[in-house]
Order: sequence, then C-alpha cells, then structure tokens
Amino acid sequence: TSWDPDRLREIARQWDRPYRIEIREPRAVAYYEDAPELGPTFLRRDSTGWIIDASEAAKTIVYDYSSSSWYALDSGSPYLEILEAVLPLRRVTLSDDRAAWQIDNGR
Repeated sequence: TSWDPDRLREIARQWDRPYRIEIREPRAVAYYEDAPELGPTFLRRDSTGWIIDASEAAKTIVYDYSSSSWYALDSGSPYLEILEAVLPLRRVTLSDDRAAWQIDNGR
C-alpha cells in the first residue's frame, strides 16, 4: 500500500512521542500509550541484554492496511499476557476465521 505525504507526516508525528515499556522478565513490550495505532514492539532479554524479538512479533502481530489496525493472533505467544495488561484489546475473528485480539485504536 502507499500513503500520501500528509499521512506519512502524521505517522512521523505520532512516532515522536514518549513510549512506555512493560517488563515481565525475561520479556517486555514497548508501546505508545496515547497512540496504540503505532503497534507494540516485543523485547526479550538474552545474555547480551534486551533485544527486539522480531521472530515472535512476526508470529503474533498482524497489521491490516485496509483498516489501519493491529491484531494479536492467538498463537500461544508469551507476549499476549503483557499486551492485555497495557493496551486496550477487543476480541475479533479475522476474515480467515482465526481468533485474534484487535489493539483498539478508538476507530
């Protein structure tokens, strides 16, 4: 998908906000409390320190461009419990009949 320049400027403006981190060792979720539409970042601690857990995010988080919404799939992810504690989620069924949690961005 492509966005017009005004939409790109709005996305950049939203990223310029302080984020919060919820830590539940050895995992954490970084998120924008006032802008859930920006989506979460999964972090895990390993022997070198905190790293982005991109493989788990790829299995768990889906962004739907048609609705500008993030979804957390019911994949048994260890991050779902943290997401439920910090972001407004609502239960949905995706078009392919998978159960998921929509990160409610107020739309």
